Amino acid sequence: MGRVGGNVDHVLIGHPQVHGKFAALYTIDGTTVRGAAIVNWPKALIACRLGMARGITVQDLRAKLEPQLEPPARRAS
Repeated sequence: MGRVGGNVDHVLIGHPQVHGKFAALYTIDGTTVRGAAIVNWPKALIACRLGMARGITVQDLRAKLEPQLEPPARRAS
C-alpha cells in the first residue's frame, strides 16, 4: 500500500522463516512512512493503514509492531 517503488529505503520488521510474517516499511527520508508491504500479518496491515493516514513515523510504527513478533509468555502450570 502507498508508494513502495522508486528511490526509497525500507525497514524490515519480522522474518518469514523465523516469525512466519513480516512487514516492509518504505520511506524516503528515514522518518515518514510512504508505503508498506505486509505478508501474513493482518494486525500490521491495519496498523500501517491507520498510521499512514495519521502521519505516523517509521520509528513509532516499528515500536508498535516489533512487540507483536515476540511469542506470548507461557503460563506456568
